[in-house]
Amino acid sequence: MSLWPRVILQFLFEFPQSDYSALSLAFFFYGNGLRCSMALRLVSVCHCGPSYELLQRIQSSYAEWSRSPNVTHLC
Repeated sequence: MSLWPRVILQFLFEFPQSDYSALSLAFFFYGNGLRCSMALRLVSVCHCGPSYELLQRIQSSYAEWSRSPNVTHLC
């Protein structure tokens, strides 16, 4: 877990967009209590041209996790 901050910054500023990066960003932000709207704004501002699919994947992950009682390990 100590690598999370560095990895998240790399996903935002360096690595190309992928399903894995979208899920990792969503997992990190959701698990740290960041509201979905703030997470999407952060990704939109920091990531060089985030795709609609990347933002949708993050938003759908948030929606899925907020409905599920089995995500206590995220928080």
